[in-house]
Amino acid sequence: MNSRRDKKKTERKHQILDAASSLFKEKGYDQTSVDDIAKQADIARGTVFYNFESKEEIVFALRFRSVDEAKARALAQLSAGVPALKCIEAFIIEVAQWTEKNPQLAEVLWRIGPIGFKRFLKTEDLNLSEKLESCQPIEGGKTPGPPNLIPHELILAAQKEKTMRADFPPERISHHLNFILIHGQMEWLKGSRTQPLDSYMLDELKLIREGIG
Repeated sequence: MNSRRDKKKTERKHQILDAASSLFKEKGYDQTSVDDIAKQADIARGTVFYNFESKEEIVFALRFRSVDEAKARALAQLSAGVPALKCIEAFIIEVAQWTEKNPQLAEVLWRIGPIGFKRFLKTEDLNLSEKLESCQPIEGGKTPGPPNLIPHELILAAQKEKTMRADFPPERISHHLNFILIHGQMEWLKGSRTQPLDSYMLDELKLIREGIG
């Protein structure tokens, strides 16, 4: 019974996310209200707030869903025999392209900052990107966010293929690649945006892999 209820709740959340995504693309974030999202999803306004505390949390959920989808595709490529480094590059490109295609939503995420992110991490459903489990611990055992986004399976595979150093734990390498993803997108958003973001991110990955010395 609980499993059926949880499945229904997850489906409802995705229904809300699909409606919000469509409206954000059509009208823009600022011009879309919670009432608009409820109407598009054919549900009551209170149902939206039952599942998400705010419109901003919907954006967080959309972003994490896109990361989950990118992860699934990268891991599928790895299972199909694609070299791990290529899978990592494909994952980084796909994550970057979401920001490039949705700059207004990405700006909402950076504007809200860590406090909003921590609040989102308290949500109990969808378990997007295994968000609680993959966060780095901080003093006092509190959840800081953001989580490492690069799947550890890809790092381990790259280490076995000798395209990444094996003398460091995959969690540490993932942390550095995670920095590329987050910092790179922030720099692109606040910069001139003349260079495609995916190209910029691959340049950053090359810099990390080859070193600066």
